[in-house]
Amino acid sequence: MALRAFPLPSPAGDGHGPGNELLLIEQIGHALLVGDDGRIDRHHAGAAAAWFFNVLARDTLALKPETSNSLELGLKSTLFDKRVTLNAALFKTGYANYQANFYDTVAGTVVTRLINAGDVSTRGLEIDIGARPLPQLRLTAAAAYTEAIVDNVNCPPAAAASCNLSGKALPFAPRFKSFLRGTWSFPWPAACAANSVSITATSRASSTTCSSRPRPSSRAAA
Repeated sequence: MALRAFPLPSPAGDGHGPGNELLLIEQIGHALLVGDDGRIDRHHAGAAAAWFFNVLARDTLALKPETSNSLELGLKSTLFDKRVTLNAALFKTGYANYQANFYDTVAGTVVTRLINAGDVSTRGLEIDIGARPLPQLRLTAAAAYTEAIVDNVNCPPAAAASCNLSGKALPFAPRFKSFLRGTWSFPWPAACAANSVSITATSRASSTTCSSRPRPSSRAAA
C-alpha cells in the first residue's frame, strides 16, 4: 500500500490548475495452492490515477483524475504429468472519470482533446490451455468473453437524448475473442547453426456488435 503525490504542471496559456493531488494506491493479492499442480489467485487493485491537462490555451481547468478499481480471481493448474496447462481468470474493473477523446472545432479545423467522458466498466472470463501430446507438437488455445459497458456519460446541458449511452456497450470491445495455435518442431542437421526448426500455424477469431451510434467520447462534455 502506498501514498503518492502527483504534481500537476500548469497548462498552456494563462490558465492554471491545482498544484498536487494525493491518492491512495493499494494492491492486495492472495494465492492458495491446490495439491501439487494447482493454484488459485485473487488480486485487487484500486485508485490508479491518470492526470492530464488539455493543451489548448482556452482549456484552463485540469481534468479529474481517472481512477480504477479492479478485482481478479484466477486458477493456474497442470494436468496429465505436466503435459497440459490450464489457466482461467474472472475479472472486473471499473473506471471513474474515464478520459476519452472529444471532437471539437478550432478555427474551422476538427481537432480532438481529452475530456472526462464519464464512468465505464469491464468484466469477463479468460481461459487458456496448452498441451504437448507429442514431443514435437505444441498446441495452445485461448478464449475470452468480455462485457465492456458505459455506466454513465457526462452529457452537456440540453444535449440530445442520443447522448445518453449509459448501459450501452463500449465500441471496439469484442464480446468474444479466441485463437488456436499449433507448433511442430523437428531436428535440424548438426552442421547448421539452428538446433531445430519450428512450423507454426495460428488462427484467430473475434466477434462484436457493430453500431452506427457515435462514440460516447464524441458526445460527452468535460
